Amino acid sequence: MKNILRVGLLGLVVVVSAEAKSCSTEQIAQMIKNGVSQTQIDSICKDEVKVKKSGGDTIININNSPENTNTNTSNNTNTNTNTNSLASLDNKKSGRRGLYIGGNMGSMSVGKEEATLADDNNEEADLEFKSGDFASALVGFQINDHFSIEYERVSYENKLKSMKYNNQNLNFDGQIEVSANIITANYIFGNYDGVSPYVGFGMGQADVKLDFKQNGSNNIAKFDDSVTAMMFHVGVDFYLNDNIALGIAIKSIGYAEDSIEPKDQNGDKMTTDELGVGGFVVGAKMKF
Repeated sequence: MKNILRVGLLGLVVVVSAEAKSCSTEQIAQMIKNGVSQTQIDSICKDEVKVKKSGGDTIININNSPENTNTNTSNNTNTNTNTNSLASLDNKKSGRRGLYIGGNMGSMSVGKEEATLADDNNEEADLEFKSGDFASALVGFQINDHFSIEYERVSYENKLKSMKYNNQNLNFDGQIEVSANIITANYIFGNYDGVSPYVGFGMGQADVKLDFKQNGSNNIAKFDDSVTAMMFHVGVDFYLNDNIALGIAIKSIGYAEDSIEPKDQNGDKMTTDELGVGGFVVGAKMKF
């Protein structure tokens, strides 16, 4: 089916190209996709002044005047064409290809109730964290209409709310702080009049600092090292114009299993589980 459509489109391009001298084959093909009539294409492409560049996008100005033109076709029918319009070779507010910078801010929570800390005797305590602030800065490159890559510097902190063993609060205070460098590949589903949904997955290194201390004793759990981090996100960008977008996203960050192993006051290793976070963020991007 796709091959048939391509052949049909190529045929239309060839027919139109015979009349149109100042437009490329790709430009004519895009105009046909956008529903521009052959008469309009002939009128556009015979006048090179009407083909111009605007912010990196090629714009075809059908007519600079608001008046209507009557065109006599081969079957002697009159077509009344309103020529006060623009035909764009790229979608308006398309989130065009190229380099961009941006950032996000929001709130992150340790997403699962199964977060635990266990000592070397496998005595396991349940951990509960408060929600914490999230911030990131990023630089990316949109490769084509559907793919982009990003480097994102992420930071967040979650304070310990409680540590319980057999439902008894052990009266620990502390927090977990994370700074991560993550490379993400995004798939962009499309651009719908400036609305661009996407999904992405990334990996990188996270500097994790975990510091718990029991009030009234010298019992501690400390960790300060780099671990492998993974990030998944799904979001939507809303393009205000071809260069600037605002966005919302849900992000989830996790770590390789058994990678965060704090030490107690005696230097003995402890293990943690389910310390990944998730949350809602808002952000902005600017393209160059």
